[in-house]
Amino acid sequence: MERDYYKKVEDFSFLSGEDDKIASLGIALGNKTRVHLLRLVSERPRTITELSHALYISTSATLFHIDLLEKAQLVKTTYLTDTTRNTRLICADKVNFSLNFEFLHREKASPVKELSYEVGIGEYTNMHFTERCGMFLKDGSFIADPFSPSKRDMVIMWLNCGFVEYCFPIVGFRDKLLELDFTLEICSEAPQYRLDYKSDITFSLNGKEFAYYTCPSDFGGKRGKLNPEWWADSNTQYGQLIKIALTDVGSYVNGEKTSSVTIADFDFSRDNKLVFRIENKQNAVNRGGFNLFSKYMGDYEQDIIMTAIVSDDGKKE
Repeated sequence: MERDYYKKVEDFSFLSGEDDKIASLGIALGNKTRVHLLRLVSERPRTITELSHALYISTSATLFHIDLLEKAQLVKTTYLTDTTRNTRLICADKVNFSLNFEFLHREKASPVKELSYEVGIGEYTNMHFTERCGMFLKDGSFIADPFSPSKRDMVIMWLNCGFVEYCFPIVGFRDKLLELDFTLEICSEAPQYRLDYKSDITFSLNGKEFAYYTCPSDFGGKRGKLNPEWWADSNTQYGQLIKIALTDVGSYVNGEKTSSVTIADFDFSRDNKLVFRIENKQNAVNRGGFNLFSKYMGDYEQDIIMTAIVSDDGKKE
């Protein structure tokens, strides 16, 4: 007789209004071990012991991965009872899934377009640091004055604590904004480099904080893909490419919601520019500064890019 745990699993879909569920799905599938586990239980139900042996991990680690997959509704736990004991079985809960990004509250979605702007890391309009700051140009020369005209050609900059601000255009689409995205390469700042050195970064727009990120490391130990020959191996080598998104449902860093601040919380009607601030505060839990990389240093061939997603109704502001 066929047991209940062999019943055909159902498909499911996520709509655009279910952001938390979509996020938990992304976390669950963002690890190779969990993907392998999911493949195993999709073939047939497995015990905890079977999964631990197949994945070459401990029982506690297996339970940790199962918990994340259960939260994402990808697996479920059942029990097979015999005369002596209950055996815990892990089964696939869903086989197929789809993300259906529909506008639930609009009869017809407005057409949109993307406008992208890139500024060099040395094109900041304001900056402040407390103790230590450093900058290098393409030719390897050090900039002693952070407001020297030559800062425009900067390839890497770092500060131990403080902020930098960059200006982006807004006139022409300020009443049509649906989302603002910023992408940049960043890491913490320790003397030389230090892999366990964290730093709490706050992102602000026109004076209002909207997103938060903890840099996990001041990365080094292997050369950045774009680093010039004159850059010493003992220095910071590369960062992480992060995307900060201000949307109509909250603010996100690399897809993870960091605050409930939305684009509706800003009034850009009288602004003639966007002032984007990157800051490590003096009262931060992890007061670890930051490095910023240009398209000529680190691992990613870009400086700081802002992308404005705007409604495209054919009208000019």
